[in-house]
Amino acid sequence: GIEHWVEHFQQQHDDYQAILLKALADRLAEAMAENLHQRGALTSAQRDRLQASFRLAQANLKLAEAGLSYTRVVAPFDGIVADVKKELYEAVAAGETVVTVYRNDRTDVLINIPDILPAKVHQATDITTLQVEAVFSGSPEVYTMQYLKGSTARNPKTQAFQFWITMPTTGIPFPPGLPVTITSDLEAAGFTTETGLLVPLTALEAAAQEGDFRVWRYEGGVVNPQAVEVNRITQRGALISSGLQAGDRIVTTGLSRLRAGQAVDIK
Repeated sequence: GIEHWVEHFQQQHDDYQAILLKALADRLAEAMAENLHQRGALTSAQRDRLQASFRLAQANLKLAEAGLSYTRVVAPFDGIVADVKKELYEAVAAGETVVTVYRNDRTDVLINIPDILPAKVHQATDITTLQVEAVFSGSPEVYTMQYLKGSTARNPKTQAFQFWITMPTTGIPFPPGLPVTITSDLEAAGFTTETGLLVPLTALEAAAQEGDFRVWRYEGGVVNPQAVEVNRITQRGALISSGLQAGDRIVTTGLSRLRAGQAVDIK
């Protein structure tokens, strides 16, 4: 059990400490030994063994101190124990979770952010001033949270970009894992925003001029080509910044069979 290992490391530490104390006493006599060596009363080999013994005792004591330190689990912050993963006297392997602890002085929220945001962090006037409104599940109150930290690399487990936001905890802490709905004004923080209409990629058709696009808009029973400006192509569709308005109807299939002014029945 763990008590046995604590006793083992403690005894090992005490043994090496005693050895070092003896080596220290020998070290104090080293000056005398050097004097004796110079006078021929102590050989070079005897003097070297004395010095090696002292260095070995020092190294062994440091090793014992490290082993003893591994018998204590110290949390990186003061907080509340949420869950104990191990029973008394249960063996614990390296890297295993013993207890789960969460902070009670602040509340942190992890956010998975869109792909386009990490590349635009440099646009923010001061990312540390970013404010977020948060509503925790089961509570109608709106809390203001601040930017804590973020990563410009994807999380290897979730394959998502992540930001952390935080606020001081007041009253009873929220339990870990609680869902949160957040709202933030990215434009106020200095981020440029792209607005427009998202249309299916199948609705786009290359126009006569290279680099231009058009869609086929349905109105009054007929279809006509409509030039559009495409801001960005995404997996979800094309972001159209001009040429269409909310509520317009467009054709998404069979574009090659259409001609200007063609009557079309909607089924």
